[in-house]
Amino acid sequence: MLKKGFNRCRVIKRHRISGKSYVVKWFDPREGGEFQNISITSVKGNGYVSLGVSPSEIDKDWVICIQAHK
Repeated sequence: MLKKGFNRCRVIKRHRISGKSYVVKWFDPREGGEFQNISITSVKGNGYVSLGVSPSEIDKDWVICIQAHK
């Protein structure tokens, strides 16, 4: 179950997002727990942006949560 505020999942193809600013957090679906930050904690979309790589165990499944700044 996703934490409050991150209640929907969508596939973002090729990391293309609109011109808004977004918060970026990672979630480990295998272990649960709190969202995790990496070096990229926010992005401003103007086409294609880098979302970074998972905090650890890059060969395992992770969920990246992207939420528009309010």
